[in-house]
Amino acid sequence: MATIPLSDLLASSWTTRLAAATGTLAAVALSPAAGKAAVVKVTGSPVSLSLAAADGTSSLWDVDGDGISEFSLYKHGNHLDFYISNPGNGRALIAISASSSSVNALNSSFNVGPTLASNAWGATGLFTVIMDNSGSIGSAFSGFGQGDSFFGFRFDKGGDMHYGYAVVNFDSPNETVTISRWAYNNVADGIAHVEAIAADPSAVPGPIGLAGLAAGAAWTRKLRRRIKTAA
Repeated sequence: MATIPLSDLLASSWTTRLAAATGTLAAVALSPAAGKAAVVKVTGSPVSLSLAAADGTSSLWDVDGDGISEFSLYKHGNHLDFYISNPGNGRALIAISASSSSVNALNSSFNVGPTLASNAWGATGLFTVIMDNSGSIGSAFSGFGQGDSFFGFRFDKGGDMHYGYAVVNFDSPNETVTISRWAYNNVADGIAHVEAIAADPSAVPGPIGLAGLAAGAAWTRKLRRRIKTAA
């Protein structure tokens, strides 16, 4: 796999939150401190398509849940393509070279953001074959294998560029490609540090869990006041 320039910036000051890509997802927000980036992790809303789908079938990928699809999977002839919506807006994937429509697999700890060299971003062409007619991974997807792999992306929102990464699953036996979960920085030009994304939203505290944590914190404050008064 070709070497891609890495950013040496670490995401040490991030506040992470789980957010919905669609209204069907429960969202729990942990508000970041002023001026700090916020990374949104989205699970439970996979984008999937099979070679068995009818020609012309699309599975839209609305990264940030604003009702506009930034990318999609597309059944084109006898293979599946990765489609970049409105590529003129700068939407692109991390690739082997800027002149290529290839896609490069990423390792954990990779930083996706504006600090990457310009040649890390592939050509913003409309189509890239993601699975061929035999169910094999498209040749343009370098370093990918069966099961889960990471890839990086960028997309425009309100005239600003946002960066993120996603988990894609290749299932050759069932001739299916699934973008199972993803994360993006909702602050313009903010870095998204590649790391594992829990596949099960229930692993993240829900409203009841957060309420319990808040109640526990309040009880702790009262106990401290009582101890201080008694002293």
